[in-house]
Amino acid sequence: MVHGDNAFRALTCSSVALIIALASVAVAQPARPWVVPRTPWGDPDLQGVYTNADEFNVPLEKPAEFEGRLLSDVSPEELAEFARTSNEQRARNFERNNAFQGLTGVDLSNLRPSRRWLVADPSAGRVPPLTADGERRRAEYEASLAQPADEPASLNLWYRCIGLGVPGTMLPTQDGAPHRIFQAPGIIAIAHERLHETRVIPTDGRPHVAAEIRMYMGDARGRCEGDSLVVETSNFKGQFRTTAAASEKLRIVERLTPVAPDALEWSVTFDDPSAWATPWTIAMRLTRTTEAMFEDACHEGNHTVRNILSGARADERAPAAAQGRGP
Repeated sequence: MVHGDNAFRALTCSSVALIIALASVAVAQPARPWVVPRTPWGDPDLQGVYTNADEFNVPLEKPAEFEGRLLSDVSPEELAEFARTSNEQRARNFERNNAFQGLTGVDLSNLRPSRRWLVADPSAGRVPPLTADGERRRAEYEASLAQPADEPASLNLWYRCIGLGVPGTMLPTQDGAPHRIFQAPGIIAIAHERLHETRVIPTDGRPHVAAEIRMYMGDARGRCEGDSLVVETSNFKGQFRTTAAASEKLRIVERLTPVAPDALEWSVTFDDPSAWATPWTIAMRLTRTTEAMFEDACHEGNHTVRNILSGARADERAPAAAQGRGP
């Protein structure tokens, strides 16, 4: 019996030692690096719903207080302070705009900006100078917006619910509009909640359409480069604020690169030598979200165009009406 007890004790001690040894090995093993997931056909898997609402208050160009510094020079403490002030501003705006509905005291302290400015290239953080032709086109665009509205076609494309262009439809707004990415062999689609637009992007190597065919969202072609999806868009039609200086030769190149299980890095390069002295790039973070995609049925109940036109006609009648009333 004693012999059996000793054997049991020996077995128990061996088992405990083995468990401790295995636990030690498990603890000692380094964490496996995150690997970008792949679709069954080998492309980086980007599918899901994303938002860049966190970057809403991030300025396009480098703020003056960061002159002489790079994006990489911004400390975590400075970024945290920017997040705090952005959340306070957002909460104030929300309460001011919705106080008539009694929606006060709403907690909106959840913005997590990933940077302090959007221009990633040039490293100076500024949009390159416009060429003479770029200046002219930008001035013509701004002048057209300042003119009285004569007809629906004279209003900008956003008011007319036609579109915001590329990359305008992807830029953050206070609404936070999410974006959903779908993938299939040879094709990818990006659906945007705002204005209910969807870009269908072939990735099978087919060429762009003929130069004479132009679209508000342009003609996009995609390809995979390592862990990134690269989308090149040309054949643009119409003018949008972000690209108002550009000509018909504008080419926009987007890169969507997974950087974490819940995030993509999205960059956009603008290339048109007739508009800017050099190509330039903006970048921001797209964060995976559980936010639902809603239909943005722009014209249903939207009286913007009618109201702008009727207001312009009222302004035109005002001087004559004032003369008829006399002193």
